[in-house]
Amino acid sequence: MLDLVADDTLANQIKEICGENVKKCYQCGKCTASCPLAFAMDVKPNQVMRMAQIGLRDVLSSSTIWICASCASCTARCPLEIRISYVMDALREIALKENIPPKEPRIPLFHKIFCRWVGWLGKLYELGFIMEYKLRSGQWFNDILMGIKMFINGKLNPFPTTSPNSEVVRQLMEKTSQR
Repeated sequence: MLDLVADDTLANQIKEICGENVKKCYQCGKCTASCPLAFAMDVKPNQVMRMAQIGLRDVLSSSTIWICASCASCTARCPLEIRISYVMDALREIALKENIPPKEPRIPLFHKIFCRWVGWLGKLYELGFIMEYKLRSGQWFNDILMGIKMFINGKLNPFPTTSPNSEVVRQLMEKTSQR
């Protein structure tokens, strides 16, 4: 008889990073049914939870963890109130630490630049973020007309400002990036 034993390492890493216990999930599928991006995912949210439960580290190389917009629709529908968006964040952090090449190569760059700007200022400075992302990704002229329109309409502030809670946000960002 075949004896299959789940590896708790991944579930424990997730719990350590974000406090969520993926083992509570009983696969009702409400997370996947409520996800507005499920159609674009290679692994559906409930499957991510199952893979994490049994320790299938292949989930770390899925596009799903990078496509997730952290909108928390899944969390709102979860009967056990598992914060699945937190689990996705934890999986992204684990993948980055383990240098696992993503299927969506520009999304981790987007993630790193976004987190750095928020860590510096306590909020996002959109113009600086966009400029850095465009330069580092090589996507210089994509969306340039939209960017110009946004700037003309006052939707992009040319100067960075800081959040009144920028020090607290900076400390949180440092704490989570050192795991």
